[in-house]
Amino acid sequence: ARPGRIGQSRSMSRLTYRLLLRLLPPKFRAAHAREMESLFAEALETGPSTGRLARLWRWLRGAFDVVALAIRLRLARPGINKSKKPPRNTMDSLVQDIRYAFRNLRTRPLFTVIAVLTLALGIGANTAVFSIVNAVLLSGVPMRAPQELVEVYTSDGNGGYPYSVSSYPDFVDLRERTDLFSGVAAYEGFFARLETEETTEAVWGELVSHDLFSVLGLEPAVGRYFVPEEGQTLSTHPVVVLGYDFWQQRYGGDSSVVGQTIRLAGLAFTVVGVGSEELQSFTAPGFTMDMWVPYVMAPSLPLFGDRDLLNERGSRSSFVKARLRPGVEIEQARAALATISTQFQEAYPEAWEDREFNLLPTEEVAIHPIVDTALYSVAGLLMTVVGLVLLIACTNLAGLLLARASDRKKEIAIRLALGARRSQLVRQFLTETTLLGLIGGAAGLLVAHWLLRVLVGFQPPVPVPINLDAGLDQTVLLFTLAIALFAGFFFGLLPALQATKPDVAPTLKDDVGAAIGKQSFNDPVAGRRSIYPQSPGSTGH
Repeated sequence: ARPGRIGQSRSMSRLTYRLLLRLLPPKFRAAHAREMESLFAEALETGPSTGRLARLWRWLRGAFDVVALAIRLRLARPGINKSKKPPRNTMDSLVQDIRYAFRNLRTRPLFTVIAVLTLALGIGANTAVFSIVNAVLLSGVPMRAPQELVEVYTSDGNGGYPYSVSSYPDFVDLRERTDLFSGVAAYEGFFARLETEETTEAVWGELVSHDLFSVLGLEPAVGRYFVPEEGQTLSTHPVVVLGYDFWQQRYGGDSSVVGQTIRLAGLAFTVVGVGSEELQSFTAPGFTMDMWVPYVMAPSLPLFGDRDLLNERGSRSSFVKARLRPGVEIEQARAALATISTQFQEAYPEAWEDREFNLLPTEEVAIHPIVDTALYSVAGLLMTVVGLVLLIACTNLAGLLLARASDRKKEIAIRLALGARRSQLVRQFLTETTLLGLIGGAAGLLVAHWLLRVLVGFQPPVPVPINLDAGLDQTVLLFTLAIALFAGFFFGLLPALQATKPDVAPTLKDDVGAAIGKQSFNDPVAGRRSIYPQSPGSTGH
């Protein structure tokens, strides 16, 4: 199966929702689960906003609704604990539950500290790993109308891998097909020497066609991107666009850098602009990029050996993106590229033997199909490991809560005897554990921040600095909120259900018996009088 960020996210969302449906009573689930899943899938895709954050918010609402419905249905018992009082306002009840939860946590500081630290470690590890996964596989470069963009690949010869990179001459020919594409752009990475007055160091850059930024709909932070004149003739326009982080570190964010020169591989390049803060590497999403240089300046950079990069059709190292012209569907473009592939096989038999063009929607590709497959597997493994750490933490906390619940049997029995509904007590228990989860999540963000500083600060033994652009952005914060709520619900549900179903009469009887026994031990006569009531005329002798 082809890797797809959006497709895999949708499948995972529906699978998780389907698992949550199993919390519902079997009869209800058999009657309504299919319809609920269908409505959830429709709501997930057709809401007023289709962004990633909006879909995550709709998923959280749907999941909360299922859990709330499951609790209500499973705790419902006709004829038991029916209160004649009118129902209270839900918000007032929630505020009272939160206050009660805070009081309980303050009265047990040791337990609270242990629980928060345990959750902080589990949630912090999950947040740190998800932040890296999000940076590399999920976020990517922000592009205008990404649904119109496609990745163009050239297959290997003799029926080999279908999604290999292309040659620069092939890219130039594709750019002429204005009937299919409103724009075609190419790029590839390079390393070069940056020379300053004090030292010489290696930097990481990318060769790009002059129209790459305009095809993707990107705006610079300072200055401008490349213009057509800077992408027409070989080695005539030594210009450069700096990466945002590189600009901040080297020039302190000074906008007067535009117009200055830097020496790259012994040649002076004029700075014409600075990329936006969100702009990352095109060849390695999730990592910051030092600079971008027009493709036509490649002959001036001594980094490709004896290869004639811009003229050899058999020299394949270019990644190609294209924007479909309005009204052109991807299947139409595939059919047209199949015809072009046949023409190329006839015109360039040596370079194009048994090769063909292939297309993939850009939304389905994070870095490259073959790389994505491996990275998704690694990401899944890492998330599973840290998920198990959180699961162990939640299980231990559930055990502690079960032990605490035995100390509150009298309180719960009295409240049930006075007419409190079991669902109210379960809600109060879950409010307390959810509050613990949120506090643990906030502490987990501090742990995640520290872990990310350690991971991002690690430099492998390579000559060029590698800077991973991973941080606590909105997506990561929403993820942390989700797992904090889940953790609070998960480790609190079983203790809540267990603690709120004691036998009221035996519990109170045991408590009264214990009190009478204590009184009898201190005053045997009073004890007998309490157990065996005397007649009005009796003297007790």
